[in-house]
Amino acid sequence: MKQCPICQSISPLRTPQSVSDYICPACGANSRQRIARTVQATLGVLLDFGHVDALIIDPNHVIDIQIIKKVWRACCWDTDNKRELFVHMSQWQRFMDGQRVGRVRYDPDNSPPQKLVCVYKMLSRLRDDRYALKQVKGVMTGDSIVLINELDDPKLAHTIDLDPDDEKSFGRFRRYGRDLPARIAEALDVRFVARIEGRDEGFTFVQENYYVAGNDHQLLGLPLLYPHSLCELYDFSLPDRDESGLPEPITREKRLVFFPDYSAANPYQTLLYGNILLAGPGDIDKALQLQQRENSDIATIFHLHWTAPIFEHAGNDSQMVRRLMNEFIEKVEAFIQAGGDLVWTIHNVITHESLHRELEEQFSARLAELATRVILHTTDSQEILARYFQLPAQKVTIAPHGNYIHSYPVDCSPLEARKSLQIPEDATVFLFFGQVRRYKGVRHLIRAFKTISQSNPNIWLIIVGRVLPDDFRREITALCTEAPRIITELEFIHDQDVQRYFLASDFAVLPFRQILNSGSALLSLSFARPVIAPRLGVLRSLLQGMEELTYDPEDREEALVKRMLAAAAFDKKQVRTFMEKAYELVLDMPWSASTQIINGLIKELFFKGDERVAPSGRPTYQSPAPSCRPPARVAIVVCHYGNLEDTMSCLRSLDADKSEPFHGYLVSNDDDLTAYQYVRRVAPHWTCIQSPGNIGFAAGCNLALRDIKDAGYDYIWLVNPDTIAPSNHLTRLVQNADALPESDIFGTTIVMDDDPDFVWYGGACISFEHGLQAKHLHYGESPGALPEGPYSVDYVTGASLFFRSHLLDDIGLLPERYFLYFEETDWCMQARAHGKNLVMLPELILRHKRRSVQKGVPTFHYLYYYTRNLLLMCRTWNPNKLDRCVQHHRKTLAASWLKKYEQLGPQDIERAKDFIELGFRDGLAGVQGYCDLNRFLDQMRLKRLLPDAS
Repeated sequence: MKQCPICQSISPLRTPQSVSDYICPACGANSRQRIARTVQATLGVLLDFGHVDALIIDPNHVIDIQIIKKVWRACCWDTDNKRELFVHMSQWQRFMDGQRVGRVRYDPDNSPPQKLVCVYKMLSRLRDDRYALKQVKGVMTGDSIVLINELDDPKLAHTIDLDPDDEKSFGRFRRYGRDLPARIAEALDVRFVARIEGRDEGFTFVQENYYVAGNDHQLLGLPLLYPHSLCELYDFSLPDRDESGLPEPITREKRLVFFPDYSAANPYQTLLYGNILLAGPGDIDKALQLQQRENSDIATIFHLHWTAPIFEHAGNDSQMVRRLMNEFIEKVEAFIQAGGDLVWTIHNVITHESLHRELEEQFSARLAELATRVILHTTDSQEILARYFQLPAQKVTIAPHGNYIHSYPVDCSPLEARKSLQIPEDATVFLFFGQVRRYKGVRHLIRAFKTISQSNPNIWLIIVGRVLPDDFRREITALCTEAPRIITELEFIHDQDVQRYFLASDFAVLPFRQILNSGSALLSLSFARPVIAPRLGVLRSLLQGMEELTYDPEDREEALVKRMLAAAAFDKKQVRTFMEKAYELVLDMPWSASTQIINGLIKELFFKGDERVAPSGRPTYQSPAPSCRPPARVAIVVCHYGNLEDTMSCLRSLDADKSEPFHGYLVSNDDDLTAYQYVRRVAPHWTCIQSPGNIGFAAGCNLALRDIKDAGYDYIWLVNPDTIAPSNHLTRLVQNADALPESDIFGTTIVMDDDPDFVWYGGACISFEHGLQAKHLHYGESPGALPEGPYSVDYVTGASLFFRSHLLDDIGLLPERYFLYFEETDWCMQARAHGKNLVMLPELILRHKRRSVQKGVPTFHYLYYYTRNLLLMCRTWNPNKLDRCVQHHRKTLAASWLKKYEQLGPQDIERAKDFIELGFRDGLAGVQGYCDLNRFLDQMRLKRLLPDAS
């Protein structure tokens, strides 16, 4: 039985031969055109974060959660009339249940689509650690699932065969030919959409929340809270909707263009650029176009990675190769002359199987001359590059290659992985993973395996990766069929399947003949698999401490056999020890280190006149003070982190109060420079300060407070970036403060943004009965239920902290030892100890979005920092009751957090417990400041990578 998407009638439905074969007995719907216009779209993008949230209208229109739920950072880049939407994944929130939200009118004639949208390439960079297309299960031909990760190229797409009853089963990819559109049309049930007519179009949304009938597009079950953005960015018409007061969409220009874009198949660039929203893919023509735009006051960076795509399609034609190289150099020279900067990360000087070695050497040497900065991943690379050209030391930056610890899922065990490949549990398994090419020594590996397998019947070899070129594929296939216990998967492997091969193995083997950098080695270590390899290039330093498994490349014929024989002789305990050592090698190689270096280059090249030195000694940046601004009694500090839309909404609400002049200071505590660049450009009346990175709330605010301290202001107001101030709020704050000369610190009522009748902060008290307990007053009440008039409180929340400026002389700056949470509580306690009065002004109300809660549960960062800092504050103000504080917190607040996880996020409850316990441990030990919680997550992940200890 099935419901007809046109007439909604329920009737039997035969399995169609193609989409156009659908016939509804009730309404007679049977035309291809009508079916294509009336579908429920469920083919779409499944994000690793657990919610499928992306809507593709056509190549020029991408709707994301920013429009449906105001929690994403939208980044619209309008180039050549093509609009792409980028988002920042750290701001994810769970969809809330809602009513049918009306219809969106879409006129396809306004912007006829040219081709299917490449969802993967458009959105793949926009994740915290990893993004991938995943299968969406449905009634499909052959119980298969379509994975569209290369929709921009009709020649390339994949299907994966699955057991319909086993969502974790593993299958094999098969590659479609040029008839991809027709094959998709045949494969998809009418609940999916693939409109293949004169105009290719993919209407895709998820969880059957999007409905199309004619030209009416309808969103089902989702609260459409951002219609203004929808209209502005995508030219939709939303009748009968009040758009007043909604924030304007934010348009960001990409000023770092990287080439080539390999992010669809390789997570390297996605992880390298992290949350740098100023970075985007493109070629030298795009970089030159950006740099030559009129009124461009900021330089563009062209970040070159691999050079092969510049000339590889010329093949053996050396004359064409020379011409392509010269054309590229000419464009780079024009780009630099226009004010742009070339940054080159050297992955290899000469392509591994070069046909034009001399030309490539000359080309690389010229690029090195033109580059403003050359990035290398290891110091070893400098010795190798010296054979080809000289690099001045001032040009070279070492940016360590990050690990791949969280780049691929791990949702099966090593034992399950072996069972899926039919490998015995007690076998010793060697793995080669990566592109199979001649220079990688795979033939040598197969021969070595044949030699040792004769006397070792319980060893296995897995070879995984696409073989290039095709004639080499035939050679490898023939070699593998001659030996037993060799498993091959000589195709591109989807992200979900990567885990299976690594978890089934004991050792990775990479018998390279030549290498500069090796992503395969880092990937192996990230899966806690020790690497057998020659001491070449980066492998010499990367595999230090693993001498039992590395060998002299000059003796590779015999040495590889010896190392594999030795590895096969290790017992399970020894293998486990090697796995732990392998994982340790990459634990301290986060991508944040490289990202900070890239950010540093952007800061250095973009904002040369803004640089200054922070108290920590690390560089920070501050825009020139706005000229001719009127005198003001109030300085406002907004410490930005993460969500630029929230921050801009906050700034706009503050700017709307015209009756009380103020001087605004925006501190960007992001690694990403988007906020600094954007606010500096669109709100020049705000002084913008870029911190060296995420240095914590107090340290970020203090960057501004040091400048404000002696500037002659009467009042200072610290405001969270996720708050909205109503009209005349600042004016009323100043009036109340002037009327209460005996009071020094002032708080206001704060309500939840999505529920203005819910008081989040109505004052606060501190109890020392159980060590230390900080509590918001009137939490959950209606604003009308609060007491009238000013009343005393123990502390004022940092979400809205208004105080007389002389307190910075009397008390000092905010304490930075907490990093996040309790810094304002401690500072207010110090103020009370100095005899200062703190009062609540209940009639003044702010709206607050409270980003520390996601999906209805506290974030892991919140669990850790709140727990740790509660104990740190207790150590300061009531040290004799520290143990009692631990007991009380464990029984009350910590228990309530875990109850929420049990109800709303049971899959994460064990990790939540771990973060709470880490907070207890570090709080008792007196650990202060920033804690690398990502490293803690990395350590927790190791348990899932190791085979059973028994």
